[in-house]
Amino acid sequence: MTAVAIWSLALLGPLFAALPNRSPKESRRFQNVTKPIVTAVNKTFAPADVRLVLAEFNNSKHWGVHKRPRVQAAVIILAEGNMGKFRKALKDANLDWRDVLVWSGLGHANWPKVAAKKGVPGLRD
Repeated sequence: MTAVAIWSLALLGPLFAALPNRSPKESRRFQNVTKPIVTAVNKTFAPADVRLVLAEFNNSKHWGVHKRPRVQAAVIILAEGNMGKFRKALKDANLDWRDVLVWSGLGHANWPKVAAKKGVPGLRD
């Protein structure tokens, strides 16, 4: 194995948790991403982008535990599977997460139903 291959494996190793049928050890690598979010990311984004999206979500810890899935759902909805839109929505969420909730339609008490209609089912308040 070349040095580049070893370096690539070390860098990408944590990202393999996004793959289906992952082990419990791999699942712990994305502790800040719920199963409904992983499912929505897999359905919304190109396979080549899934790991990057999940890694970015996993590293965005400052939204608060109780708000994190809602903000992640809002970012997914706003991104529409486009990585450019994803980066913008993520940047906006990091500036003020309340904005992305309103822009995505998840700013009200009925947000779990709205999220489900927009392709991110399985979330609850």
